[in-house]
This record gives sequence, C-alpha cells and structure tokens, in this order.
Amino acid sequence: MRPRISPSLYVPPVRIGVADNVMAIENFTSASTYPTTLVPCETGPGRFAWLAKEQDAPGLFGLIYRTENHVIPLAPETDSMTFTIFEAGTEKPLGTHIIEGRGGLNSWYRSNVGHAPDEELDGPRPILELIDNVAAHLLLRHFEQKRTN
Repeated sequence: MRPRISPSLYVPPVRIGVADNVMAIENFTSASTYPTTLVPCETGPGRFAWLAKEQDAPGLFGLIYRTENHVIPLAPETDSMTFTIFEAGTEKPLGTHIIEGRGGLNSWYRSNVGHAPDEELDGPRPILELIDNVAAHLLLRHFEQKRTN
C-alpha cells in the first residue's frame, strides 16, 4: 500500500494512464540497486510522486514529479522534474524547484554543493541516488532557512 498525501495537495488535473505510473514505480524503484529513501505515493486520483524525507530536516518532506503532467518521472535521465518542499501539516509549499534531467541535477548540485556527483572518480551516480541526494540537500536548505527565519 502506498502512502497517501493529503487531498489538499492535489495538483491541477492532467490525465495520464495509471498503468504508466505503475510502470514508472516498478522501473525506477524496485529495479534499482540504490537503497533510495524515495517512496512512491499517490498525491491525487491517478497521480503519483516520489515522497522524499531527510532525517536532519524533521517536519519537512518533498514531492518529486514530472513537471509536464505531475506523475513519477518515466525517464528521469531527461525528464523535467519538479521538487516541491512542504512543511508537514501545511498546504503552502516552502519552495518549488524545476530541474531538467541528469544534466540539471548535476548542474544544481555543482552550483549549490560545490561539485557534480557524476564527475567524481567513481563515475556517474545511479539516477535515483542523484535525485535522492538533490532532494536531501533541498530539504536541508529549506529546513535551515525556516530555522533561521
């Protein structure tokens, strides 16, 4: 059973077949060897996103979905992905970040953390690890901003 997000977090209606979403969940979660903290969840009728949490950013969570139609990215290497950060119990996002595929993930990481993970000696990261790492850094940044305000 998938975690359920509050109905108030529904995104604008865009239709896509549920079978496509199920395929995305199977292809990019159970098939991965990376022990991701990303959890597929339903955000509305027929809509799915990855739910991201970070233990060092308590009370915050992120939803990651394909920008085009608000479902789990079917091709995360190239899809435009929206990372939306929320505080638990609220409906207003703390921030929304649109990142374009692997190149955008590495570019965001280089600009905000200081290096691109795919340029490290051990080679490119699995895509879920890269998404998970960016989500964790976004959650930590929003947590720190919230804490200092």
